[in-house]
This record gives sequence, C-alpha cells and structure tokens, in this order.
Amino acid sequence: MKSYHKSIIPIFLFLFIFVIYYASPMLGVSDSVCSILTSISIIKEGNFDLNEYTPLLEYKNWQAVEKINGKYYNYFPHGVSIVSLPMVFILLKIFGSTGLILGSESVESICGSTYTALTGVIIFYIGRYLGLLTITRSIVLALIFSFCTCAYSVTSKLLWMHGPSMFFLIFTFFLLIIGKTKEHIIQYASIPLAISYIIRPTNSISIVIFSLYILIYHRKYFLKFSLYGIIIASFFFLNNFYIYGSILPTYFRGNRLVFNFDLFFTALLGNLISPSRGLFFWSPFFLFIFIGVYLKVKEKNLEPIEKLLLVLISLHWIFISLFPHWWAGHSIGYRFFSDMIPFLMIFIIPVMKNIFRPKKKLLTVCFMVSIFLSFYFHYRAANNSEVQSWNNIPNDIDLNPDRLWDWKDPQSLRGDKISRLLGKYIFAVGSAPNK
Repeated sequence: MKSYHKSIIPIFLFLFIFVIYYASPMLGVSDSVCSILTSISIIKEGNFDLNEYTPLLEYKNWQAVEKINGKYYNYFPHGVSIVSLPMVFILLKIFGSTGLILGSESVESICGSTYTALTGVIIFYIGRYLGLLTITRSIVLALIFSFCTCAYSVTSKLLWMHGPSMFFLIFTFFLLIIGKTKEHIIQYASIPLAISYIIRPTNSISIVIFSLYILIYHRKYFLKFSLYGIIIASFFFLNNFYIYGSILPTYFRGNRLVFNFDLFFTALLGNLISPSRGLFFWSPFFLFIFIGVYLKVKEKNLEPIEKLLLVLISLHWIFISLFPHWWAGHSIGYRFFSDMIPFLMIFIIPVMKNIFRPKKKLLTVCFMVSIFLSFYFHYRAANNSEVQSWNNIPNDIDLNPDRLWDWKDPQSLRGDKISRLLGKYIFAVGSAPNK
C-alpha cells in the first residue's frame, strides 16, 4: 500500500503544478505565435510550410514568419512544434483546426505548462535519486523549481522554446545519473539530448559537455550513444536542407552572435544581477547554489557529472551574454537563462538536506526568506499585467536598455506598493517613473 501511495505522488504533483500554471493569465502572442500553426500543418498537410495560412500571415505580418523559396515558415525552431505534436493531435480531434487556431494561446499554454510541469516531476525524482531527500523535501524542491523561477512566470505561459528545452535537458541528465547503476541506460541519453538541440541551438553546449562525460566515464557506450544522436540529427539536417538549402535553418546560424567587448561584460553582469533581468534578483534563492557546491566539496561528494554541470552552466552564461539583445527583448526576467534552471536546482539539493536541522537555523531562515521573495516576484509576473507591460512603459526596453539597470523600477515589482517604498527609500540608482 505504501508503494502505491508513493507511485501516485508524481501524478498528483504534475496535476497540481499544471493546474496552477494553466489557471494563470496568458501572456499574449509572442515569438511562439506560429508554433501551433506549424504543428497543425505537420499533422494535416504533412509539411512544415504555412502557406495554407497565407491570408492570416500577410494580414498579421508577424515577425516570427520568414519566406523561403516562395513558402512561409516559422522563423523559430521547428523542434518545438514537433515535440508538441501528441498534444496538438489530441486537441485537434477535440476542437478541430479552427478551434485550435482561434484558441492558439490556450493551446500554447497547455503545451508549455505540460512540459514545465513534467520537468518539475523529474526534479522530484532527482531529489529522491541523486540527493536522497525525503519525499516531502523532494516535493518542496520540485515546487521551488515550479513556482520560484521563470518556470512559473515564463516557460509555462506559452509555447516558448524553453519549456520543452528544460524537459529534454533534465531528462538527459536523469538518464545519466540512472546510468551510474544501470549503465546500459547511458546509450539512450543522446535521444532527448539531440531533441533538445533541435528545440534550441544553445543546447549544443549540453551536447558537447554530456558527450565528453560519456566518452570519459562510459566509453563502451559512447558509440551507441553517438549513433542514436546522429540518427535524430540526420533527419533534422536533411529536413533543413530540403527547406533552406542548408543543414542549418536561419535561427541556428552563428551570425546572430555579435561580440562587443563593452556590451559583453555588461551582459555577463546583467544576466546575474540586473534588477529586471538578473537571475539572482528574480530568484535570490539561487545564491544558495554557492553554498550547495561548498557543501558538496566539503563532504567530498561532488560527482564528476556535477563538475561538468558547473562548466555547462558557466558556458551557457557566457554564450547568452554574446547576444547583443542579452535581455531577451520583450520578456520577463532571465528568460535566456531559463534552460539552465533545472541544472541549477541540482545544487540546491545539498541546501535542502541541511535546512530545518539543529545548528542550521541561520541557513534555514535566510533560505526561506529567499524562497518567499522568489515566489513573490514570479507570482506577480505570472499574474500581474503591469509586470508584463513593463517592457513598453514608460518606453520600449529594446530602444532604451538602460532601464534594465533602473533600481527604482525593477520589472518584478512594477505597480506594487513595496516597489514604491523600495524606490523611494532604499534604491538610489535610476530615474524611470514607477507607473
């Protein structure tokens, strides 16, 4: 009976997270606007082009669309549409094409919420498997991920690349840690890893790091691991060649990166501490990853894969700082960093093991305060339209990026009484009005 109760916990955890996500207000159309249209086109037309929607596309003039050889395509990665096919197929049977197109925001929310909630469930399992946390602490770990990070305020809202990307990355990691005791599982880790790349090109860093880990520590399965990944990559490259005449689509090409020495260091800092885009500002509990790493080193149980994970996170941070628009345009919080959130949670596990224990009262209090602040920021972002409109008011953030450093008007506190008090009495930098 106890085993039965344990087996239904992940199901209830998924449903709990999903329902809260889906009940939150929608963000409105964004870069993901053509993802569902592409999924429908694959199912009904057997292709990736969107020419059947030509009147709609020409009327809307979406920037998310590009024209290749006389055909319209989603500019953003098609991998998002591919991994959403099962859900879109079911919804098509229920509501039909017209219903899905008219309710595309709701469909996007369903898909985004599903993948983000599934990521929370895997983090629950990792807490049990890797960290040996109690069931209660593993549930709390999953809930912290789900509601104290951009998983709540960004990836669950629409069908961004980041929700599916997080899921396939953390699923890859989960297979690798299972492979410590069941080594044959290792060879299959390249399947979700390769899928993560066709969803988001920055995941090429994960491919390099995880492949290096398998080459060093599980060499006898490296060939099979590579083969499964190459099979998936082959379909991806062949499809790209058919559409674009190149093995890589427009979005995946390196010319999108522009190295600017001065901007690069601003971006490095901004991705961590900017009051409107910084990882540590929006989710201050992530400051405890340094304590988590310290505890692992002190106890001499920092695993090789965890060391490589730290390298991966650092490289991702550097990579996203190369983008000239490192603040991710009209976004909420640290969207470009969101793919790494599940990996960051790995280093919160040692902290979770130590809170609420004798002689750990200060750690417990500080950690709980940081959790409360993180939840408060992301709850407001997920439910408050003023936070979402910060990108345009008082002016366009893409045209006025200096606002990213305005401590009197941080995005997470826009329109809140607390923000007015902070801006008036504590923060002394910046001048943008708090509207």
